[in-house]
Amino acid sequence: MSGIVANKVLLVTYNVTNLTDKDYVVGEDMDLYVNHKVTESYPVGTILETIAPGRSIEGATTAFAGNEEGAAELEVEPGFQFSIDMKPAIVKFDLPQ
Repeated sequence: MSGIVANKVLLVTYNVTNLTDKDYVVGEDMDLYVNHKVTESYPVGTILETIAPGRSIEGATTAFAGNEEGAAELEVEPGFQFSIDMKPAIVKFDLPQ
């Protein structure tokens, strides 16, 4: 049982294809910010897998503890940066009550 207290849990489900020539670790590539503050990951249904070059995984999940409502931003970037010029993709949404 997790010691993290959460009013809400945001479960993100996504697909990943490894387009590199090295193994890629899935599950360390997202952060959730609510009202500009980073949230804690929540250990429910989280997948941490390694996929080989050219392979993919469908239905990977990452969960976050949500204790506030308001403006949310999900930042997505490769766990191991291959370029310092790479910026995270940001998905903005409102976290309701």
